[in-house]
Amino acid sequence: EFLNALHLKACHYFNLAILGRRCCETILSIIPSHIDHSKNLSGQIGDFIYHHLSSPWIGSYMHVLRNLGNEQAHNQNSNQTPEFPMPVTLDDQKLLILCMIRVLSFLDKYLTDTNTQETSHE
Repeated sequence: EFLNALHLKACHYFNLAILGRRCCETILSIIPSHIDHSKNLSGQIGDFIYHHLSSPWIGSYMHVLRNLGNEQAHNQNSNQTPEFPMPVTLDDQKLLILCMIRVLSFLDKYLTDTNTQETSHE
């Protein structure tokens, strides 16, 4: 979904932010151990970091994606004024894409390592 959104000419930051959050949810659902899936996404990312399932900054990238996705999903039609009303900039969009690339790179390595381990045990 994320890669398809990047190819749209009229791709909106809103869509990318939501996809970034959903990507984190999906990745954490794939990792079977040490994550309490009954927790909210923030708690699951906390488990991911606490149990050293990757470098801590990968969890930080997930938190950025979670926050950007939450902001877009929950404040889009809200009457609440943001604490620091700033428009989304190109740098914000670059940060979102950087975090997505790093988190997807983690997933790729995780799946490759998992498949290699399973193959070597057969």
